Amino acid sequence: MKLNANIEKVTVCLVLFLVLVSAFFASCKKKGDEDPPVISISRPEVHSEYTVFDTMSVLAAISDASGIEDITVRLLDIDMKPVLPVMTFSGNNKLMYNLQSVIIISDIQIETGTYYLSVTASDGENLETDNVAIVIYEVPRKINGYMLAVSNSTYQTEILQVNKNFTLDTKGSYNFDFSGFAVDNVNQRAVLCGQTKGGLIAIDLIGSQVEWEIPFIDNPPYPYFTAMQEVNGMFYAGKYASSITGYNSEGENRWYAQTNPGFYPAVIAGCGDFVVIAENPVSAGDYRISTYYMSTGSMKQYTDMAYKPVAICQIDATHALISANSGVNAKLYLYSLEDNAMQDVKSFSSETILTTCRVSSRYFIVSTTSGTYQFDMASYSLIPKSTDSPTVMDYDDLNEQVIMGKGSSFKIYNREPWSLFYSAVTADPVLKIKVLYNK
Repeated sequence: MKLNANIEKVTVCLVLFLVLVSAFFASCKKKGDEDPPVISISRPEVHSEYTVFDTMSVLAAISDASGIEDITVRLLDIDMKPVLPVMTFSGNNKLMYNLQSVIIISDIQIETGTYYLSVTASDGENLETDNVAIVIYEVPRKINGYMLAVSNSTYQTEILQVNKNFTLDTKGSYNFDFSGFAVDNVNQRAVLCGQTKGGLIAIDLIGSQVEWEIPFIDNPPYPYFTAMQEVNGMFYAGKYASSITGYNSEGENRWYAQTNPGFYPAVIAGCGDFVVIAENPVSAGDYRISTYYMSTGSMKQYTDMAYKPVAICQIDATHALISANSGVNAKLYLYSLEDNAMQDVKSFSSETILTTCRVSSRYFIVSTTSGTYQFDMASYSLIPKSTDSPTVMDYDDLNEQVIMGKGSSFKIYNREPWSLFYSAVTADPVLKIKVLYNK
C-alpha cells in the first residue's frame, strides 16, 4: 500500500513537471516566433456577387507552425469599417484550422458597392489578415404603406397603417393628446408624442408593441411636449420648459439644448448640420428662428420674425423655406443659415398657410386656405394644383406622389401630371401623415 502511494506521488509529480516544461518551451517558442499565420480564403471568390439578405459561405484554410489562437471574420465596407457584427473563433492552438462558416447579409441599409470579406488570424504573437473583394447589391427602396395619426375629442390617438393594397390596419390606440408623429424606417417603428397626456413612445409596426417610452412628467414646471420631429434617425422633442431633447432610435437621450428663455419649440426641422427650430413666445411678442449645432446642441444663432412659423422645409445644407402667418396674411421666407438672414420671397393676401412639404430643393407643395400650390424656388412663382386645403402633407419621392389629410379625408395625388390617385375617409380627424419605406 505504501509503495503504491509513493508510486502515485512520483507519477503526479512527473506529470506536473512535464506540463510545466511543455508550457515553458511553448512560451519560449511563442516569444521567439516571428512568422504570422498563413491564410487562404477559398469562399467567397474574388468579385463574387451577393444581394442583401443572401447567405454567404466562408471557407478558409489557416496554418501556423506555433499554433493558431483565435480567428476573426469581418464584412467591411470600402473604408474598411465593419458593416455587420464581427465573428470570432478559437483556434485551439491547432497547427491547421479549416474555417467553415456563413454570413447572412442581414442589414437592409447596406448600399450597392464593393465590400471585403476579411479573415484575421493570430498565433498569440503575430497577426495576419487576408481580404477578398466582393460586390453586394442593395435591396431596392419601396413603400411599406402610409402611416396616419388620428385622434378624437376624448384624447384617444390611434396609429393607422394604409397598406400597399390600401387596406387599413390599426397599429395601436393610446390615451394621448397629440403633439407630434414620425416614422423610423430603419426599425419599422412609429413614434408618437403626446402633449399633456402621454409621453413619447416608439411602436413596433410588425408586432404593434411599445418598444420604448419617455414618460410625461406631470409636475411643475410642467415640461410637457410641444413638438417632435425625426431628423437623420434622431427624434427631437421640444418641451414647454424651454428645452429640446434628441433621442436615438432606442429612446436614449443623446442630445440636449436649452432654448431661448421665454420661448418654447413649436416647429422642428433638420438643415445640413443643424437643427432649426421655430420658437413661440410664452407670452406676447415676436417669434424666433433658432439654429443649433446637430453635433453638440449648442446654439449657433437666432433671428426674430413678426409672422408665426407653421412649417420649416430644408432647401439645401444652408437654406430653409419657412412658411409663416400673421392674421389672414401669409409669407414664404428664404432663410440663410450662413447669414442668419430672412428674405421674403412670396406673400399671400387674405390667405393662411396650413402646411408645406418639400418635393426637391427647387419645388415645394404649399397648402393654403384657398387651395394647394406648387412653389418654384427658381422663379418664386406659384402654380395652382388643387382646390383642396390639406392641413397635413407628406411627399413620396419614390412614386412622386403628394399625400394629404384634412379632417377625416385622406388623399393621394400624382404630382406630374397632377391627378387624384386614391382617396379614403377615416373615422377620426387625421393629424399627421408619414410615408413608410422599407429602409
